[in-house]
Amino acid sequence: GQGVFMRVTNPDGSLNGRSVFDALKNMINNLDGVAGAPSAAQSVDDLKNSLGHILKVRGNLGAQLNQVESLTTAGNDLSLQFDTRLSKLQGLDYAEAISRFNQQTVQLQASQQSFAKVSQLSLFNLIS
Repeated sequence: GQGVFMRVTNPDGSLNGRSVFDALKNMINNLDGVAGAPSAAQSVDDLKNSLGHILKVRGNLGAQLNQVESLTTAGNDLSLQFDTRLSKLQGLDYAEAISRFNQQTVQLQASQQSFAKVSQLSLFNLIS
């Protein structure tokens, strides 16, 4: 609140010295014809500076909010990926895994037996 309404900056970045509420009060005093009120041009400039400052702060907050939303989305995507991977690891179908293991064991034993028989063959065994 202080940074938005009380510390109004000019377009060049320098501190205005007047709050948004001061600018509004000065404009009202000017319209009411109160003695010592700033000129209409000064009141309008103060209001323009106040509104410009508020829009600048709003834009900065909007950019920060977009960053937070992007990070939240990225975090949610990662969480979904991790949950998917975890469910694949934890959700093992034991019957299927045992069946695949037994099938691979049989294939390994068959290839070992074939290698043993083929490695014993030689040209000299056929000649004699």
